Amino acid sequence: MNPKDHTLVKRVTPWNSMTGGQMFVNSGDRISLGLATSKDVREWLYTFGIQPDSYMFKKFGANSIEIRFCFETDYALVKLGRA
Repeated sequence: MNPKDHTLVKRVTPWNSMTGGQMFVNSGDRISLGLATSKDVREWLYTFGIQPDSYMFKKFGANSIEIRFCFETDYALVKLGRA
């Protein structure tokens, strides 16, 4: 592979470019939703039909997580699902 050929390299979307919305899940909600691990978070978002390449999440504070979405529609699906 030519080092200048970047077509075969998977590009990861940077955190700051996730502009479709963001939400915080506090420790109490994490417990009630069963979101103990990263796998749990991915499976929970998948129940809304959200694919892994359209969001990112990271730990926020002591026991909370922040989730950022690429698309506003994905963010809206989760917000509606939690209502």
